Amino acid sequence: MYFSNGWCGQGIGLPLEEAMKFWRAEFAPKVQGEKFDKEYAYNVRYNYAKEGKRTDYTPYSCKKIISIPVPKVCPTCSHRAGITS
Repeated sequence: MYFSNGWCGQGIGLPLEEAMKFWRAEFAPKVQGEKFDKEYAYNVRYNYAKEGKRTDYTPYSCKKIISIPVPKVCPTCSHRAGITS
């Protein structure tokens, strides 16, 4: 998962449950069900300080996120939708 994008939802006040729904939808249909739970759900919970060392990180600003170089193929970079690099 593109890490800065994971914090974006938290920065705008998106609850963890809604962020999890969003990321499930973003990764579907390539990643579903148990595979999402095993490979990506931890990262979403980590971004919300619910896993790992439970550090509540300050999210990046929109300006910072937009300035980060994005790989040419990045299916989870929703904040860059419509922008080509």
